[in-house]
Amino acid sequence: MQRATITYMIILFFISFLVILLLGFLLQMQLYGAEPYVFATGPEEKNAIEELLDKYDIDPKIRFRGDVEIKPDEEINGDIVLQQGTLWIKGKVDGSVLVINGDAELDSTARIDGRVLAINGKVWVKKGAVIAGDIMEMTDGELVEGEAPWYSQEDEENGDDRRYHDYPRYDDCDSFECQPIWIDYTRVDGLTLGMQKVEEYHRRHRHQVQLFGRAGYSFVRKEFQYRAGLKRYFGYSGSFALGAEFYDQTETEDRWIITDMENFLAASLIREDFRDYYHQQGFRLFLNNEFGRHSFVQFAYANEAFSDLGIKSRWSLFGGDKRFRSNPPALFRGFVSDDGDSVLNIRSWQGRLCIDSRNDRDFATRGIYFQAIAQMVTENLESDIAFGRYIADLRLYQSLGWHERLAFRLRVGTSTGMLPPMYWFELGGVSTLRGYEFKEFAGNRMVLANLEYSINTDGFFIDGLNLIFFVDSGHAWFVSGTDPRGHQEWPLQPTVMESSESLDITSGFDRLDWSSLHTNIGFALAGEDDDWRINFARRTDYDGADFVITFRLNQSF
Repeated sequence: MQRATITYMIILFFISFLVILLLGFLLQMQLYGAEPYVFATGPEEKNAIEELLDKYDIDPKIRFRGDVEIKPDEEINGDIVLQQGTLWIKGKVDGSVLVINGDAELDSTARIDGRVLAINGKVWVKKGAVIAGDIMEMTDGELVEGEAPWYSQEDEENGDDRRYHDYPRYDDCDSFECQPIWIDYTRVDGLTLGMQKVEEYHRRHRHQVQLFGRAGYSFVRKEFQYRAGLKRYFGYSGSFALGAEFYDQTETEDRWIITDMENFLAASLIREDFRDYYHQQGFRLFLNNEFGRHSFVQFAYANEAFSDLGIKSRWSLFGGDKRFRSNPPALFRGFVSDDGDSVLNIRSWQGRLCIDSRNDRDFATRGIYFQAIAQMVTENLESDIAFGRYIADLRLYQSLGWHERLAFRLRVGTSTGMLPPMYWFELGGVSTLRGYEFKEFAGNRMVLANLEYSINTDGFFIDGLNLIFFVDSGHAWFVSGTDPRGHQEWPLQPTVMESSESLDITSGFDRLDWSSLHTNIGFALAGEDDDWRINFARRTDYDGADFVITFRLNQSF
C-alpha cells in the first residue's frame, strides 16, 4: 500500500473519531440532563419503583439503568437499584440490591451485606458468593423467597441450575479469539503475531467510548495488517452506538465453520487449513442499536477493495509430504478494475440482526441464536459490479432433562446479481455436511439443516462422556444459467451475466426438493462439556460410502 494511502486512512480515522466524539457530546447534553444516575421514567413507573423501595426497606445510594458490572476490586457502600438491565457483581456491596426488569448475576467473589431482589428477573449465584440476607425473585406479582445461599450439594447433583448456576455468558469471552495476544497461522500469511482487543456487542462498563481492533505482522507474506475501530455509546443504557472501523487485512468467510483456534492448530500441526482467504482494505461506518444483553441490529456503509491471495507458507510441524489446498480466487479470473488493477472495488450498504439467548457462546446447551446478514451493492454506489447477498442462520438449543439435549440449525443463503467467488456459498465437510468432501458443493444458493441429539452416558456407559447422534442435510447450487465455473474469465459470457442480473432472492428455490438435498448421518463421542468431540459421518446418497472421521475442539454449531 502506498504511503499516501496510509496517510489518508490515518487522517480519515482521526476525523471520524472527532466527529463521533462531538456527536456524543451533543447527544449527551440532550439525553443525560444534570444527574447521571436519575431514572428516565414516567410518573407511574417511578411511583411503582418507590413502592418497592419502601416495601423492602431499600434506600438506594446509587441508581443505574442498563447493564452494569461491579468489578472484583470495587466496593459500594449503600443499597443499589438497577432498572432494565443486568447487574454483574464481582466485588462487594455494603447494602441490598434491587434489580427491576433484569437479572442479578453474582460471581464467586461477590460479597453482599444485605438482600438481593429481582423483579421480573432472575438471581444467579455462582458458588463461593456470600449473601448476608435473603434472595428473592418476583414475577407477575408472585414472590419466590429463600435464604442465602440458594444452592446446595443436592441441587448440584440434581442439576438444578437455577439456584446453582455456573453461568457462562456471551460477553465473558475467554477463548482463543479473545486473548490480547493475536497469533495466527495460515497458508497465505504464515505466522502472524500481534495484539488485539475484541469488539464488545453490549456495553458492560461505564465508558462511553470503546476502542477495538487488532494489529500484527505476517512474517511469511511480509506484510503488516490491522483493523482499528471505535464505537461511541449514547444514553443511560448505552443501547445506541455510532462507530467506524478501518482495515487492511487478510479476511475469510469461513469463521462460521471453524474457530480461529481450531484452524490455527490444524494449519500449524497437520498442514490442514480449512479456510479460504482474500485481501480486504477499506473502512466501514456503522450504527448499532442493542436490545437485551446479547442482541443488536446494525446498519453500515462500507467502502472496500478486494484482491486475491496466493499460498505463501508450506510448513507445518507434522504432515509429512502433504500439501496445503490451493487458495481459490476471490475475484473472477482476469478481472481488472477501471483503474487497471486486479482489485475489486465495492461500496455497499450492510445490515445485521443478531438475537442471542444462548447460555454460552461456544458450548451452548439452551437458548436461541438468530442472525440475519444483508449486503447490497447497487449501481449508484459506483462499485465495479452490482450484487446482493443475504444469509439467515437460526439455531435452537433445548434441554430434555439433566442428561439429554437437542440442537438444531437452519442456515439459508441467497443472492442477486453476479456474486463474486469469495462470497459463493459452500457446503461439505467440517461443520456443514460432515459425511461429504470438504466444500464439495458451491453456488449462489444454499440451504443447510443440522440436527443433533446428545445424551450423557454417566451411569450406563462411561462417566464424563456424551454420545451424540446427528443428521446433516443441505445443498448449495447455482440458479440455472448463472454458473460461471468453467468460463470464469472476465468479462463473463453474456448469457451468464444476463441471467445473473435478472435474479431475485427467491429465484431457484422453487426447484429445491427432497431429492436434491445431500444427507449424511452419524454419531460422535464428546466430552461432558462438549469441549472435544470425534465425529463419524457417512453420506447416504450411495451404498458402501466410507465413514468420514473428524476431530473437533468445539461444537459443530
